[in-house]
Amino acid sequence: MLQSGFIILFAISYRNSVINEKFSEIKTLKANLAGIEKENEQLKVNIENNLNLKSVEQSAKEILGMQKLNNFQTVYINLPKEDYVEPASEEIMQENNINWFEKIINIIIGK
Repeated sequence: MLQSGFIILFAISYRNSVINEKFSEIKTLKANLAGIEKENEQLKVNIENNLNLKSVEQSAKEILGMQKLNNFQTVYINLPKEDYVEPASEEIMQENNINWFEKIINIIIGK
C-alpha cells in the first residue's frame, strides 16, 4: 500500500513538473511574440516614413543627384496632323461577311 501511494505521488509530481515546463515554454513564446510584433510595428513605421514623398525626393536629390524639371529642360516637337490609320479594304470586310459554305464554294470556283 505504501509503495502504490509513493507511485501515485511520483506520478502527480511528474505531471505537475511537465505542466510547469509547458507553462514556462508558453510564457517564453509569448514574450518572443511580443518582441517580434513590436519589431514588426517599428518596421512598418520605418517603411511608411521611407515611402513619404518628401523622403523620396530628398533621397533622389542627395543619393542620385536628381533635380526637378524646369522650363529650360522641356522640348516641344511639332507633328503633322495626318491620320496615320489606314482604312480596311472592302475585300477584307466582304470576306468577313461570307459564311464558311460560301468560302468553300468560292475556293472551288476560283474566286
